Amino acid sequence: MDESVEQLFAANLELESFRPGFSATDVDGLVEFYREAFGFRVISSWRGFALLRGGGAELSIRFAEEPHPQEAYLYVRGIEGALNRVRLHGAEVLRPLSQHPWGLVDFVFRDPAGNLVGVGERRQS
Repeated sequence: MDESVEQLFAANLELESFRPGFSATDVDGLVEFYREAFGFRVISSWRGFALLRGGGAELSIRFAEEPHPQEAYLYVRGIEGALNRVRLHGAEVLRPLSQHPWGLVDFVFRDPAGNLVGVGERRQS
C-alpha cells in the first residue's frame, strides 16, 4: 500500500469497540448464562436475536439451527471472581487460571453453546 494512502486511512480511523457474535439453538439459555455469569444485560432482542452489554463489552447472540461455535476473548477486572462465577453456572473450564509473563492472567472456558471464551485480566508484570 502506498504510504500516502496508509496515512489517509490512519488519519480517518479510530476503533471504538468490537462485538463478537455467537449462534445458538437456545438463545434464551445462552443469554441467561451470560447474564448470570458476567452480569451482561439485554439491550435489544428481536426474533431470535439478542444484543447484550456489560461494562464496555457487547455480545450478540442469534438463533441458528446448526450453530457454529466461535472463539472470543473478554477482558475483566476481578479474574478470580469471573472464574468462580463461570464454574458456578456450569461452564466447562478448559484451561485453568494461568499467569503469563506479558502481564496477563487468564482462563478459557466452553459456554453452553460450545463457544470457547478466554477471560483475562491485565496485571503489572
